[in-house]
Amino acid sequence: MKYLNGAYNRRQFLAGSLTAAGGLALAACGFGSSNNQTSGGNGKTTVSFLPVFWLPNEIAEAKAMIRDFNKQNSQIQVEYIQSSWDYMDSQMTVQLTSGDVPDVFQYYDAGLVAWGQQGLLADVKKLLPSSVLSQINPGTLSSLTSPKGEVFGLTFETETPLIYYNTQMFQDAGIQPATLDKPWTWDQLRDAAKRLTNPAKKVFGVTTDWTSLGLQFKAGLGWEAGATPIHRSGNNFSVDVSDTGDKQSVLYQASLFQDGSADINSLGGDPYAAFLSGHSAMFIKGCWARTYLPTIKVQNAPIQWSSMPFVTGTTANLGSGAAQTLNIPAAAKNKEAAAEFLAWWGKPEQMARINKAAGQVPPSAQAVDILKSSVGTAPDWTTALTQASLLKGQPYCPGWVQMCATNYDPAMYDVFRGKLSYDGFVGKVNDQGTKTVQTAAGNA
Repeated sequence: MKYLNGAYNRRQFLAGSLTAAGGLALAACGFGSSNNQTSGGNGKTTVSFLPVFWLPNEIAEAKAMIRDFNKQNSQIQVEYIQSSWDYMDSQMTVQLTSGDVPDVFQYYDAGLVAWGQQGLLADVKKLLPSSVLSQINPGTLSSLTSPKGEVFGLTFETETPLIYYNTQMFQDAGIQPATLDKPWTWDQLRDAAKRLTNPAKKVFGVTTDWTSLGLQFKAGLGWEAGATPIHRSGNNFSVDVSDTGDKQSVLYQASLFQDGSADINSLGGDPYAAFLSGHSAMFIKGCWARTYLPTIKVQNAPIQWSSMPFVTGTTANLGSGAAQTLNIPAAAKNKEAAAEFLAWWGKPEQMARINKAAGQVPPSAQAVDILKSSVGTAPDWTTALTQASLLKGQPYCPGWVQMCATNYDPAMYDVFRGKLSYDGFVGKVNDQGTKTVQTAAGNA
């Protein structure tokens, strides 16, 4: 892996095991042959499964789980067809609109809403036994549950945020890391970041994915502050960031840039590289990231790191953690067989298996307990799993992902750069953001 040339970023991590050319080939070839009710003359129903697993251990465990399912089921066989996060959105958009679809595909909660809004996804609430969804944390289902009560996917993995830190820098600065018993407040994080910043060595106190979907909402900083940007009245949706929670969390981030604790040039940059090269003392990311942060050598300097709990705010809510989902297209030919596979995958013992391999957090208290007994008292696991109770969700909102990227982020970055007041931010986001979500909801 290359860490210093901008190559160590999430988009390239999420390339999976296929090339973009391979993904386009998958999109072109379709699933017509896989969607036959029977395959190979053996009388079994073949369910085509398009996942985007990308961590090596996760891929291996997913394939092992498929083998286990196929061995124990005499009527259904699942066919594993690897895809990639790099092109899954465009691939599924083409296939969902054409009707030539896999029976099951993997995606994430907020990304499903546009397809669900267009009637392209099956309501798994109608296909799965009630016992399957009842054991899932409602917070991880919230953003993919429509106002009509439709549930557009089964969550099986999610994440809680961790603060990764350079242990040598903490030791040199005499800083004691946070613990579950004594988590840091926002002010404590900012004070530590100031102490760890060393302009002479180009070391900044903290870095992260500064997008609104990253720290503000996926990691949950905004939800912790009580942000309420999403509003609904009937079938109409609007964005309003004039509330105290949105303001506090955005201005808090801006203060990190203003006092030099964070690098303004890191907006849109590669936080992994900054942390692993020793140019940032702390790095905020989901718990899965620890599987990609080995103890390595960068420029011949050993980088030793550990992790600690996320900061605490005024509201005990970390959102939904961008929950990973299994989904059934409305045009799938084998919905009942696909639902049987989802019900098996959604068992606590199966969710514990895949989350252990991914370094993730199951959206089920039973699965969390199974995983705790499996991983023991490892501090990183204990922290990640304990924070699972704080995943209390976010409102359903069509166009949410697009709004954050095209409306919220540009205006927020101008606040960070001191080019825009918060009142100016509110004016831009409320007007443009509402147009975006209303259009996505089919109301404009």
